[in-house]
Amino acid sequence: MSCGCKGIRSCLKCEGLKTESIPQKSPEIVFIYCNDCRQAVRIDFYENNSKCPHKVENEHTNDPSNVFPIDGIYLIADFIDEKEETELVNEIDQDLWIPSQSGRLKQDFGVKVNFKKQIVKYNMFTGMPSYAQMLIERIKKNRFFQDFQAVELCNLDYVNERGSSIDPHIDNTWIWGERLVTLNLLSDTIICLTNNEIKNSIVYIPLPRRWLFTLYSDARYDYMHSIQRQHIQSRRVAITLREFVNNNEKLYIENTNLCEKIIEISKRFTGLSVGRLEEQIKQYQHQTNDIERMDDVDVQTSPITRLNDILKSEYGVEIFTTKLLDSYYLNETILITSSDNIKYIAKLMHKTKLSYDNLKYILLFQNYLYESCNYPCSKVLLSTSKNSLITLIDTNYYLFLQTYIDGNEPSIDVDENYYKQMGSLLAQWRLNYCTFFSCTNVIHDHIEEEFTDDWWHSQYICLFNTKYFQINEYRRNFLLSNLYNCQQKLKQSHIITDKLQRGLIHNDFHTNNTLYNNNENKMFVMDFLDAKKSYFLADIANALFHLFVHTKNEQHLKLFINGYCELFKLEQDELDLIDLFIRLKLTVSLICDVSNENIDQNDNLEHSNTFIDDCFCFLEKLSTNLYFVKQLFH
Repeated sequence: MSCGCKGIRSCLKCEGLKTESIPQKSPEIVFIYCNDCRQAVRIDFYENNSKCPHKVENEHTNDPSNVFPIDGIYLIADFIDEKEETELVNEIDQDLWIPSQSGRLKQDFGVKVNFKKQIVKYNMFTGMPSYAQMLIERIKKNRFFQDFQAVELCNLDYVNERGSSIDPHIDNTWIWGERLVTLNLLSDTIICLTNNEIKNSIVYIPLPRRWLFTLYSDARYDYMHSIQRQHIQSRRVAITLREFVNNNEKLYIENTNLCEKIIEISKRFTGLSVGRLEEQIKQYQHQTNDIERMDDVDVQTSPITRLNDILKSEYGVEIFTTKLLDSYYLNETILITSSDNIKYIAKLMHKTKLSYDNLKYILLFQNYLYESCNYPCSKVLLSTSKNSLITLIDTNYYLFLQTYIDGNEPSIDVDENYYKQMGSLLAQWRLNYCTFFSCTNVIHDHIEEEFTDDWWHSQYICLFNTKYFQINEYRRNFLLSNLYNCQQKLKQSHIITDKLQRGLIHNDFHTNNTLYNNNENKMFVMDFLDAKKSYFLADIANALFHLFVHTKNEQHLKLFINGYCELFKLEQDELDLIDLFIRLKLTVSLICDVSNENIDQNDNLEHSNTFIDDCFCFLEKLSTNLYFVKQLFH
């Protein structure tokens, strides 16, 4: 790894290569800052003990040239414990470290700032990392930080082997507010303060590991702070949090909307570091789409024009009327009325949608539900000529015929029992699939799976090949951070996920995929064609996010959960991961739905599709409160 030094800055890697001479420092008078007395005390040597040097009686104790107060240094001892420190550093080290100046490595979560031109860009800011939530919540419990809103988090890595240090500086005052908050990890160090008006003098602030250190007031604005190379004896990791200037400052007054948008983003805890985000963009941005996509079947060229003859020969059904349904399906769905006045639903789909074996397995389970437990769904009919659930047409199309269910799309104000019934029906699906799998000889190894390496790759490719996201980098990066964050969390939780129950999930179980019969007060499931092999928890997650986006009512989520848990009690492992799965299914749904929209460069997606806009709002909510849904289970 090369260093990131520029100009006169240097580290041990580059000092022998630099032609410029490194300025020699003049001898300095050393003062030690005493946290108990909040004063800087002059000494002639550095003492490692914690006893305040000026408590030792000598003739210089009251001499102003030897002792002076410094306002604006706030230290909190043992802000985290040793176990928390270990877990924190482990999480930080799973991220990508980027070479920085003077032998440091860095991870940035925040906006990109051109300080010279005073330009702020937030496209690469996707929020804070998940581990920051605990830190920020704990910080804000202190009265001094009650109004502290971190808008940037920067991790810095120091080691003596690289000669790590940081030169004397004052953090920019145009954008960054008064309090600079740093958590010191892994080793003790010393913060150095210098003031140009106090010549050849330096103040050392001893900073033990796991202590929280804050600069504000005079120490923030009148003193430059630094860390010298000799004060890094072993690895040190520093987490620094910064806030915006007050809202009466120039930055906020001239850029109110921008600042409020950045504050909104900073309340998320699903962010990626800028380095990791750039790595992901570079990896996928220039790849071509290796997933074959196909537009809806053209009525003029598909076998639908010969449907009458096909149904008569394959199913013995003579068509009286046909109606191509304007429905939620990507496949052709045709309402058939036979000559003897019986209604059917014919599904015609291109074979690129699903493999034959995959579709057959789904339809077999659909009929098992219909026949074994009177599940409220259609029955798939066997063809009379081949005694098969599926008819292959022109080698490119699948046709299957199922019984017709009459009903209307449920409205938001349906009987509350409806939402409990939804939860109950999804639990029944899970219970019956386990029975179906154990009592049938059908092999399900060929069923399309979620969360394989190919599946993850296809989500990234779809995200980067969608025209709208090529234009709107901010929203693309928001989805990218959630997708990557969920992928990594699932990998880290493999010990838990390996124990989660898997099987055929509905994968599209929500209000828009059901019909409601108001007279009989029943709900019917319309379509199973998105079924996949996955975690059953993913099915619950998919249903819950659709339900909340559709109704925006937490009580409806609770009713759904109650209906589900009355039949199938969730394990603690599933409860711990429910919010992660909801964010993942919501993110994937947004990627898919937006990619299916026809959006021109000047189109405003959030006004052209209310559902998609509502999904983004809910994802924002879930990114801000990582345990929003888990709390509803209690």
